Amino acid sequence: MYILLTGKPPFDGATEVEILNHIKQEKYNSESTAAFKALSREAKNLIKRLLAPEKERITALNALEHEWIKNNFQEPATSDEVMRASLSNLLDFKNENKVKDAIITFIVTQLASTQDLREAREIFRKLDKNGDGKLSRGELEKGFENLDGYAPEILDQIMEEVDTDNNGYIDYTEFLKAATDIRKFASVANLQHAFDAFDKDGSGKISAEELKCVLKDENSEDIGI
Repeated sequence: MYILLTGKPPFDGATEVEILNHIKQEKYNSESTAAFKALSREAKNLIKRLLAPEKERITALNALEHEWIKNNFQEPATSDEVMRASLSNLLDFKNENKVKDAIITFIVTQLASTQDLREAREIFRKLDKNGDGKLSRGELEKGFENLDGYAPEILDQIMEEVDTDNNGYIDYTEFLKAATDIRKFASVANLQHAFDAFDKDGSGKISAEELKCVLKDENSEDIGI
């Protein structure tokens, strides 16, 4: 945050030893730089609390609640229509086999642009109330409970299908795979890119060993390898 706002690191020095000494002494560049002087009172306060000793340092969760963050990064409004579409996609998602899952994961995480995933990303942030990067059943219920057509029992189906690693949560990648309409990205070009990524030796076909590599040896028996 300090570098983004001032263009310089918070601790300087002619040598690494000098820099480390400044860190230990908690002597960061403050009023000595024109860029820092130009910052708002709220920005200076947040920087001070982030660069404080560990026992006094603000937590990441509390930092997100700081007035500077709230004033400068308003959460975009997400319409009920977009939320319903996301819920529908989550319900329609089927964890059918590991090969298909690997293809979808590759396309969504490697080929889809930031703009393509904007709505899904905003919905995830809205649902992830505690900001831990994963969605609990309770967070899903809280996010969708006021939508038309919602029923508590559908959460069991969503958790069973979307939580592919069975850890009791839906992480960001799992959510993107399920909440995004994959038909938007399943073009011939994208499928070819996915095929080429799996075809490690460029032979024009994917061997069992290449599939094992892609799937990272996750129960290859499930797909008949």
